[in-house]
Amino acid sequence: MITLKTDQNNDLVQDANGNLVLFGGIDAELQEAKHYAATSRGEMIYQFQDGIPFDPLAFGATPLPVQYAAAVRARLEQAPWITEVVSVEATQNGGLPSYNPSIKTLSGIVSING
Repeated sequence: MITLKTDQNNDLVQDANGNLVLFGGIDAELQEAKHYAATSRGEMIYQFQDGIPFDPLAFGATPLPVQYAAAVRARLEQAPWITEVVSVEATQNGGLPSYNPSIKTLSGIVSING
């Protein structure tokens, strides 16, 4: 997999000459898995049904960590370079949802902290 590199703010990264940076391998797969897990349901106009329903599961009056973990798992399983979602743990920390999936990709096994 080759993709555009983004920084911690999800802005595209440029090299010293102002060109967009492309990269691949396990780091690219990790970045894109984080992007998949951060996609809200209804955000993509041509795949409106895809994404995670953050409002009822993570930010609602009664957060549902088990259902949030299931939604993250289902979203990650849609990624073509992910061969298996080994595990997903979801928690609420100070009112903020967090997740920690372990996934097998075409390049190896990675863990995400999001």
